[in-house]
Amino acid sequence: MSGESRPRPILVAASPGSGHGTLAAALGRNSQAFDLPVLNLETEKTVYDLVFEMTGPRMVQLSGTLRALALLLSGEQSLQSVEMARRWLLERMHWPTARLADWFAERLAPRRLVLPLGAGLFSEIARDRIAALYPGADIVTLRRHPGAQARVVMAQAGGAAATLLGASGGAAGQPRQPDPIGLWLKAEEAIDALAGAMPGSRVAPVRLEDLIASPGTELARLAEVLDLAAEPADLAAMAQPELSPFAGPGPYGASLAEPIAPLGELTRAEDGPRYALPKKAREYGYS
Repeated sequence: MSGESRPRPILVAASPGSGHGTLAAALGRNSQAFDLPVLNLETEKTVYDLVFEMTGPRMVQLSGTLRALALLLSGEQSLQSVEMARRWLLERMHWPTARLADWFAERLAPRRLVLPLGAGLFSEIARDRIAALYPGADIVTLRRHPGAQARVVMAQAGGAAATLLGASGGAAGQPRQPDPIGLWLKAEEAIDALAGAMPGSRVAPVRLEDLIASPGTELARLAEVLDLAAEPADLAAMAQPELSPFAGPGPYGASLAEPIAPLGELTRAEDGPRYALPKKAREYGYS
């Protein structure tokens, strides 16, 4: 299938902890789309690198690709199908990751691939690969109030994401300190940079506060903006992202759980410390 005739992918980009896995799953319930987990294909140039660089602590980064392959190759996610998916990858180590991205799009066609982006969003090299892997994709951006975002991030694994992705380097020999507001700002800047690298793409912004307050209205609006089916059955299915085949942990060997929750659980962050807001947050109407 040529790039011109392939259905436009939908990429969902956000700061960690924003709930973009849930939003991607909701879009994927539409009859004209299908959501995949975070694949991380943009982090490496070839399948060989994908398999052999993602070992040890990075092994979990391969979980999404293995789960997606297991389901699309065998119709299930099990210990056996995950191992089959791993062998399938090993037989295609000569492929560039761009070819693997094409394989997913062609396997799902005529449905549109919906993909939440992972940590590759924060790398300039990876963003350039995203633009090459998914040309012409629609980009859905999900943001929430940076103070609420900060409280959520700091409550997860001791603020690990805010340390790994958001912190600035300290003095020599000093540990890096988590900076959740810095992470929020870096994510917004990364999303802007991604959109700039994909000039043919449409960008559909979503505020988590609006999605929480009126999920049906927001999902209907997104379906219209993204040219997805908006029949009552489609909208009803989109309201149940927890029915995604990738909700919850996968089998042994690809057990990383996708952050997918029922829309009713996308609640506001609990009260906590207040943070000084960056200028960009005020430009979005946050105070």
